[in-house]
Amino acid sequence: MKMQLSLVIPACVFLCVSLLGLPNAWAEDVSISAEQEKHFESVIRPIFDAHCIECHGPDEQEGEFRLDRRDAFLLGGGSGPVINTDNPPASRLIRSIEYMDSSLQMPPDGKLSDATIDHLRQWVQAGAPWPADQMKSNEEPKELTPEAVIAKHSDEHWSYQPVQSVELPPLEVFPSVDLTSYDSVGSEQPIDRLVGGKLLTRGMQANERADRRTLINRAYFNLIGLPPTYEQTEAFLSDSSPDAFEKLIEQLLDNPHYGERWARHWLDIARYGDTTGYIAGSAETRYPYAFTFRDYVIDAFNSGKPYDQFIIEQIAADHLNLTGDEKKNLAAMGFLTVGRRFMNRQVDIIDDQIDVVSRGFLGLSVACARCHDHKYDAIPTADYYSLYGVLASSEAPPELPLISDSNDSPEYHAFLEAKAAKKKQVDQWLEERRTKTEKELQERISDYLVYLAKSLPQYSAGEKFQCKANVARFGGQPQGDGNNTSLNQINRPNLFGTYCVT
Repeated sequence: MKMQLSLVIPACVFLCVSLLGLPNAWAEDVSISAEQEKHFESVIRPIFDAHCIECHGPDEQEGEFRLDRRDAFLLGGGSGPVINTDNPPASRLIRSIEYMDSSLQMPPDGKLSDATIDHLRQWVQAGAPWPADQMKSNEEPKELTPEAVIAKHSDEHWSYQPVQSVELPPLEVFPSVDLTSYDSVGSEQPIDRLVGGKLLTRGMQANERADRRTLINRAYFNLIGLPPTYEQTEAFLSDSSPDAFEKLIEQLLDNPHYGERWARHWLDIARYGDTTGYIAGSAETRYPYAFTFRDYVIDAFNSGKPYDQFIIEQIAADHLNLTGDEKKNLAAMGFLTVGRRFMNRQVDIIDDQIDVVSRGFLGLSVACARCHDHKYDAIPTADYYSLYGVLASSEAPPELPLISDSNDSPEYHAFLEAKAAKKKQVDQWLEERRTKTEKELQERISDYLVYLAKSLPQYSAGEKFQCKANVARFGGQPQGDGNNTSLNQINRPNLFGTYCVT
């Protein structure tokens, strides 16, 4: 049984109680009649097994309570006595299964039937007779620690079990399949035997063998994503050699389009993109060299790069001391760096990197472990933050490394010259804009001063001020008598190079 959430009592706690308040006579081993034992084993224990043992049995003891053994039951849990021998109807067991308390209702996914509740009520009324267990439990029931839960999942979860070889069943005979097309038993693909047995158990027949025209179309579309030409189709149909299809597959695997098609699947896993996502302001959102990671993945498929090397380079190519032509594999680090920037929030960037590493290489989603241990597989929060620490201590260099040598070619020098010319144009434009802006600001000083003067309360009142001209400094001509000048009388030439005092 599982208990509903409440503000006081933890969730999923079945009868989280202690028997410390029970009379000693009931807690001791007492003899019960054969009829009472039969009733317990045939009626009461099946109720516990069906509704309670999942959370309060030998594998899990939520609320520090266990309900599969009498001595463990007597130890109780942590929320008070289960049975009130002085007033059985007031027992917490009865009140919880009858949903009398909103904070203690069992099971939480639905109330027991009236007949089941009546069986338990009568059992408690009779003193809750429970036959002695044949073996005493020396362990006090306890809830598994988080470490123990992780270890348990690691040992039992199906996806963590080692891969084992299985004995292949014989190739089943189907009326729709011409078995004479197989040279001998065992020459067919193992998948034929495995699928054949499953089809028979479901009363299904195998499809007929594909004709050669269908076969070449399937091969082309699956491997390179393009249809075969008329000439290619006719060449395959006219090839009567027994290894014609094998030769066709080898040709397609050597086709550059093979890497281009299948690299797309890995680039989806690597959440490849040419941009960083939204960034506030006018910051550049493009990854100018993202294409190098794309090309690396394509080349990895076309060159048949071993998968373990493919993984190592994408996680730690910068630690492989690559030299010469091998430096191009530094582009593999785009697996970690070509992703969203999340407004440059570092914690979210690292969370995204953890997610792409775990999904891509482990087939596991570990994002939940950012806040809590996973509930059903062996992924603790400690592992998440261990990986977080590794990524947090790593950073992309401000200046990306060269992934190939220039070879001092004419094309490279032409590129450098064109780059220098563009930079000169940019620098010249920036200097022109700077000079123009500086001159404009200097010419508008009088406008700013006039605006400032008009904002003074004395301006609207027309008060008189004694003004003195700073002719030498500004090169202007003083206006007025220099003694008492109204602010309303000051025009732009007068104000430029003039200051007034009361």
